[in-house]
Amino acid sequence: MFSRCEGRIIVTSFASNVHRVQQALDAAEALDRRVALLGRSMVKNVNIAKDLGHVRMPKSTLVEPRSIESVADDQLVIVTTGSQGEPLAALRRMAYGEHRQVTLKEGDTVVFSANPIPGNERAINETVDRLFQLGCTVVTAADAPIHTSGHGHREELKLMLNLTRPRYVLPVHGDHKSIRLHAELAESVGIEKRNIFRGDSGIPLDITRNGARLGEPEESGMVYVDGIELGDLTETALRDRSALSADGIIFVVATVSKKEGDTLADHEIVL
Repeated sequence: MFSRCEGRIIVTSFASNVHRVQQALDAAEALDRRVALLGRSMVKNVNIAKDLGHVRMPKSTLVEPRSIESVADDQLVIVTTGSQGEPLAALRRMAYGEHRQVTLKEGDTVVFSANPIPGNERAINETVDRLFQLGCTVVTAADAPIHTSGHGHREELKLMLNLTRPRYVLPVHGDHKSIRLHAELAESVGIEKRNIFRGDSGIPLDITRNGARLGEPEESGMVYVDGIELGDLTETALRDRSALSADGIIFVVATVSKKEGDTLADHEIVL
């Protein structure tokens, strides 16, 4: 995919998918392209992975975000967060012209090396549509084999069940469809039906010497954080946050000389 691109390449994936990030770095290096990392979690994860020896990247390959404009389009790859259309992620801000270092344009290719998490489809589609509006070429897993799920598939789950032969199985981390199919799969490899538990968030699995059973529901869900305090927030605070989430907020950044009172830089408005 990279070898067919003539302009800048922007790759977005999960920052935690270190192996995929390394593949993007290797492809860039093979084509003598330099790499810029954007997005707080992407920079943080790659730096940790480099320290632990899981990511290999020559120092000469890396470009600081502030120097992106000094690199020729056909010599640059940007690896960024935002594959799920998150409002504050770097790619989303690029798509809406709100990113400080990158202005997307016709000739750029944006590669989505991630599948949509259920529920994020609308935000992703909005981002993709905006990228098309800017003239970018957009490539997703529906267009080319550029992503594979990090989750185990049926045969892999069967192998794991056959290797470990668990006494109890509690399918988790999925919607009701996934949980039911996982339970049926466990039954198909010989796990007793009475030892397969299809629970839900907040329902504990009590395991004792006498066996296992689903317990009484516990309170679960969102934990609100107000500053550094955890727990119940006041009705006023929740109402304010609700208004902010719906209406948004504007920050005006002004750099002013403390001595003379003169403006030292252009004002910046952040939506």
